[in-house]
Parts: sequence; C-alpha cells; structure tokens
Amino acid sequence: MADAARAASLHMTTFARFEGWAQRVARSDVALHGDQALHEAMFAPLRGEQSVLWAEVRDDTGKALQFQAPIALEALAFVKIDGAELGALRVAVSKDCRAASRPKVVGKPCVVIASAPVPNRPRHGSLYMAFRLPSG
Repeated sequence: MADAARAASLHMTTFARFEGWAQRVARSDVALHGDQALHEAMFAPLRGEQSVLWAEVRDDTGKALQFQAPIALEALAFVKIDGAELGALRVAVSKDCRAASRPKVVGKPCVVIASAPVPNRPRHGSLYMAFRLPSG
C-alpha cells in the first residue's frame, strides 16, 4: 500500500487538476454541441501531459469518455488511500499497464488513480487516470 500511495503522490496534483476540469466540463453546456465537442473539451488539458497514459471519465449514467487506449483494469490490484481534499481514492501500481485492446503487447509501468462518487459530495461520476512510471 505504501508503494501505491508513493507512486500516486507523484501525480496527485495532475489528477486533482483534471478532476476539477472534468467536473466543470460535465456541468457545462458543451455536450449540446455533440459528443465530439464534449470529448475535445473534456481531454484538452491532457493533450500535453506526457505522464498520462490513459484517462476515463464516467458519468452518473455509466457513459464513459476515454483519452487514449483503455488500460486492462481487471489485472490490477487496487488499494484504498486517503486523497486528502480529494477524499478516498483507489490506486494500483503495475509494471505492465497494457491496453485492453492489445492484451499481448507489453505495456509500460504505471500507476492508476481512481475516484468514485461519494454520497453527499458534489462529484459527477468517476474518474480513472493511468500515469507513466519510470522503468526499473
């Protein structure tokens, strides 16, 4: 658990900043301009982030928007950590984060940080982000 918390701490600022952005986009009227406009607006801040391998924003209905190829989450062992002002988070570290669509292609080391809706807390849906970790 300490390794997961330490790996996540390297990317917590980016995660928190993107979570706030995703909340603002979700509450905006950008969806009125169509799914492509929503996708472009949602992931605009991540386009220059070299550390981000993948992100998924899921709304309350279960509809998901994804940035980059989805990570195969089934093989990851998540632990709960205290994300301070972000609340409870789930974190997993993997030496091989593979794209779900390419299970035989060796992936890169990563840490996945996940949030989920919390009762009585203004959070829209859930957020998963996978961040690149140094090899070795």
